[in-house]
Amino acid sequence: MTTENIDIQHNISNIKPINPNRQYPAPQIQPSVNTDSGDKKVAGAVLATALAATVLCGVVLHKKTKGFEKPLKEEISKLKDAEKKSAEEIKNLTNKNQELHTLNETLAKKTQQMQDKLDEYLGEGLTPKEVQSNMYKDLKSKVECGDLDYKHNEPPIVGKGQQKVYEDAVDLPKNEPTKNRSNIKELDIPEIKPDGSFEYQIPMSNEAKIVKCNSKAFQAAKNKTTTLSEDYASSVEWNDDKIARDILQNFFDGHGQTLDGVRIKFTPAGHGRYRIRIEGDSSYTADKAVLMGESTKRDDAHAAGNYGEGLKVSVLKLLRDKGATEVKIGSDNWNLIYKFVRGDVSEKKVLAYDLEKAAKKYNGNYLEFETDDIALLKAFRTSIDRFYHSGNIDFRCPDFENQLFGIKLHEGQKGGVYISGQRFEFDGDYKGLKGATIFLKEKPPIEVLNLSRDRTSLNETHLGNIMNWLLKGMSYEDKIKFISSMEPYWAAKNRSKETSIDKMFNTFLCGIKFQNDLNEMLNKRNGSIHINFPKTKYVAFSNASDDVIRNLRKQGYTICKSDMAELGMQTIKDLLGEARAHNPIAPSANDIKRINIIKLALKKLEPTLNAHFTPQELDTKIYIFDRNSATECRMYDNLLGEAITDFGKSKGFWIDQKYLRESDFSKILETSLHELSHKIGGDESSVFSYLLTEVNGSVLKQLVEDPMTRAELKMLNKIWKEIPKEG
Repeated sequence: MTTENIDIQHNISNIKPINPNRQYPAPQIQPSVNTDSGDKKVAGAVLATALAATVLCGVVLHKKTKGFEKPLKEEISKLKDAEKKSAEEIKNLTNKNQELHTLNETLAKKTQQMQDKLDEYLGEGLTPKEVQSNMYKDLKSKVECGDLDYKHNEPPIVGKGQQKVYEDAVDLPKNEPTKNRSNIKELDIPEIKPDGSFEYQIPMSNEAKIVKCNSKAFQAAKNKTTTLSEDYASSVEWNDDKIARDILQNFFDGHGQTLDGVRIKFTPAGHGRYRIRIEGDSSYTADKAVLMGESTKRDDAHAAGNYGEGLKVSVLKLLRDKGATEVKIGSDNWNLIYKFVRGDVSEKKVLAYDLEKAAKKYNGNYLEFETDDIALLKAFRTSIDRFYHSGNIDFRCPDFENQLFGIKLHEGQKGGVYISGQRFEFDGDYKGLKGATIFLKEKPPIEVLNLSRDRTSLNETHLGNIMNWLLKGMSYEDKIKFISSMEPYWAAKNRSKETSIDKMFNTFLCGIKFQNDLNEMLNKRNGSIHINFPKTKYVAFSNASDDVIRNLRKQGYTICKSDMAELGMQTIKDLLGEARAHNPIAPSANDIKRINIIKLALKKLEPTLNAHFTPQELDTKIYIFDRNSATECRMYDNLLGEAITDFGKSKGFWIDQKYLRESDFSKILETSLHELSHKIGGDESSVFSYLLTEVNGSVLKQLVEDPMTRAELKMLNKIWKEIPKEG
């Protein structure tokens, strides 16, 4: 895995850029970053209002976050109140912002004045006597010493050990499969014999809840036509699997969402034909078999059926495409035969039926027909395991399960999606979901998933919508357990290797982050998800080189998705710190001379600079990078230098190689003072502006009042000019 293949969330909070188009004045501050505590409070209110507006206009309408619209609506009035109350404070903040803008303009002028003064003090030529002096020779000897007193390719580690601590974090639950339905044993379903015969009863269990209806009087009918023509079947894209599935679905729902107790029998009928008979113990009235759209299951979230048309469409397909001349259905006190007859309106064949009273009441229901399609027989046998029953091992010991759904992980193997106990295709395959089997105990609302007549194949978008819907109904405890159960999918992967389950879990993490951010924005103390992950085992990805990642893996760490940091997992930066903001370049002999000149200059200015910096900070370390290189120019094409700071301390700075070689000594010296001053804050902060102003003032004061310092820096300036600019 390379860092280019992973979504990198680059963080440069510890290093501050220089604008090459000016002499480094601090830019205008934005209201949300003012360091004053009162300003932070106002900025928070502004941020809350802005974030709410952004979410309502964009995020909520996005498919992956549609399920979060309701909690936002419940809180939006609070946000509006906060906006009204903060109007006066915003006005005050605007005034303060203008004051800081004025301060920054003043700093820009002072910085330019500093540059001009340095040019003035250091630009004076040296006399021949000064050039021959021991002071000059000594300085030149130190400049040409030939080496640095630190390793140019080992920039300091910063930012280590500052992982955010969440007071509401809970310990990570133990990750192990549930014991649910551990007694399930895989069914030993016999094969279809060479002559096409087959007989099997799915074992009955106490899980079956047989549906019984009250007998209803009806009027017998002969050759009663429907409005379904033979041609209607051509508009229904059902293959053998879908026909078998929808026929079995009626028996499944009749037994309380299980196939337990259902009986399937194939009998050779001669002349290459086979009789199929399916029986169940439930019963229903004749109108459910006759009227299109009539269903007892539409409002039952746990039933696989929905529109009451699956049986009728299946019959139509059997008669038109599968060689059946009639389809017999019976239950309770009635029998019905479906067939094609010539219609009254046109010569086209239409679906018709004979409905008669049963000679003997039947304690259950059946469906029977003949076909010459052996593939259809195989589809019925295969479809047994596309429904829940007490022998379907897809439901045994799932890794996670609650009242809404369950998930069973099996990395490297194919699984599927069950909705209300019925398996659906995923990417056109009943075993198309790589890495897991998911079963939903209820049909999602139609706005989440529209289970059309054709039961279209599910895809990753459907899975994302379903995940958002499930997240909405999960309790705090469920979310924690689900995160634990998904441990095999914590690992970071490049996009080309992410499975549908990876993307589904990404959607979950996105939803959790959204809820956490909303809770924080509204200052809610309860409901956010934060976890204490073992620090010696997991680390969330943050920008790091390939060798760092390899070494962590060798030490036994799992490199996890970057979004795991939102849950409280330490990042690579938290663990190791930030050791490399750029790719360090080996300095040439002349580059080393320039660096030594800067270090000597800072040493000479120490009498006044020690009021602002420690001796270790003034003994600065300068690292060279190339802002125009292929790896840098995408992000740093306008960057000339960056400070390396570590919690209020300067650890040195980066400088662009071309800038170092082509600029005057006075300019690089001022840049050095600028970068050292960043230890206290960024360009946008008032504290940095004040510090840099004081630093520049101190340096100028020493140059004016101390002729020795002025002479030494003039000599260093001469030595700088003697170094060839080409390297």
